[in-house]
Amino acid sequence: MKTTFPFEVNRTNIEINERNGYYYQFMFQSGRLQGMAEVLFSPVKSYDCLPPVSQLYRELGLQPDQRVAHLNRFYPNGQGIPDDSTLMRQGIGTAALELITADARESDVKGMHVFSGRLGMIRFMERNFEVFDPKPQPDGTYQRKYVLACKLI
Repeated sequence: MKTTFPFEVNRTNIEINERNGYYYQFMFQSGRLQGMAEVLFSPVKSYDCLPPVSQLYRELGLQPDQRVAHLNRFYPNGQGIPDDSTLMRQGIGTAALELITADARESDVKGMHVFSGRLGMIRFMERNFEVFDPKPQPDGTYQRKYVLACKLI
């Protein structure tokens, strides 16, 4: 059964710095802002210059040549929307992530990671990924500005 999404999707193949992937545009019937996302695929070993990422994937059992995805940009509700907007928390981000994850699986990608310093995105990451670096404090805050989250797909 084909999944239906609350938006129309325009997916474009991209290549950035020897990484390939997809650029997504999410278009809504209601005339609201257009959303977007960008995901880049590359082998685990391409992150050797970023040890927290390559080490994390290796600890999760992936091999250096296996492909992973970096959710590089993720604004399914539109860029610049405040975290407390009424457009947020309506399932748009979750639906967009499901679509992106399915496309990544079809591209033989084994894991996906994301960095963010935005509180709303960090809360989304906590629901849809495992936060690895840093681990949250008992009060739910983080010691560093940027948080790394990852999942096997």
